[in-house]
Amino acid sequence: PRFGITVVNVVVLFMFFFDGTTHLINRWEGIVLFILIIAFTYFMIWKSRKEKKAGVKIEINEEIHENKGSPIWKSIVFLIGGCVALVIGSNWLLEAATNIASAAGVTPFVISVTVLAFGTSVPELAASAIAAYRKQTDIAIGNLIGSNIFNILCVVGLTGTVASMPVANSALTYDLWWMLAITAALLPLMLIGGKIHRWKGVLLIFTYVLYIYLLVA
Repeated sequence: PRFGITVVNVVVLFMFFFDGTTHLINRWEGIVLFILIIAFTYFMIWKSRKEKKAGVKIEINEEIHENKGSPIWKSIVFLIGGCVALVIGSNWLLEAATNIASAAGVTPFVISVTVLAFGTSVPELAASAIAAYRKQTDIAIGNLIGSNIFNILCVVGLTGTVASMPVANSALTYDLWWMLAITAALLPLMLIGGKIHRWKGVLLIFTYVLYIYLLVA
């Protein structure tokens, strides 16, 4: 179901970009996307509670059971400190990416889909790789799919709500089609064999390298 929601989100985003008016995410489209992330979150909580009441056994790592938690004040301090560091780090990341784009003679968009995308995806990559290594594939796949849903609905939605977000023609004629095609290709890859085998992982990496090569070339 979550992968199906991901596909629907990509299609909705695609329709918003090609809505026959201007190629941008305006405020009402941003509001719609943000409402969808709220609905998705509510649905997942409702589904989880329903499964729990039905007696569905949810396997939890033993390390989670052993963790007795931290004092609330410590968690609040970490939360505030993390938010402050995130804002500062984001400004540094954006400034560094802009400088790299200027020095390399490429557009900021190219840097955003390479350096920025990799930088913001490192936590997801680390978490998913560790989860996959520990045979907790549900966590690995759920993390990736959930991140894609959140990025489309919440990040794009909030950005479009605060300020209309124009989309470059190059993104509409090239990058968006790649995203749509890769999303569609993931479904048969996940269904064949019921897992992401090594050859599928290599194929996906090769596809990304090909996309970057054609983008920069």
